[in-house]
Amino acid sequence: MNKHYAHLLPAHEKLRASLAVMRALSHPLRLDILQVIDKNKEVNVGDIFKALKIEQALASQQLRILRQADLVITRRAQKFIFYRLNYPKVAAAASHVAPLSDMVQ
Repeated sequence: MNKHYAHLLPAHEKLRASLAVMRALSHPLRLDILQVIDKNKEVNVGDIFKALKIEQALASQQLRILRQADLVITRRAQKFIFYRLNYPKVAAAASHVAPLSDMVQ
């Protein structure tokens, strides 16, 4: 990396993380999944695809994106992975989006 841009790396990484969160929150199905998790506090993929009446593969694909954005926390119990919301991360994302919603009204 060019030494003139080294000071931008922390900002660049923050931007990359923010973009992952915004991407994750930009899909209605992922928002539905987050609501199911919030309502039930902790769920596995089976709970999600049954609640939303979607294919398991689709639920797993969407959960992967939510994990990459650090919006959900996982816990493994034998062969099952349980998901719960990463509330601090969700709250931080909401606080960044709230000012933008004022712009479009």
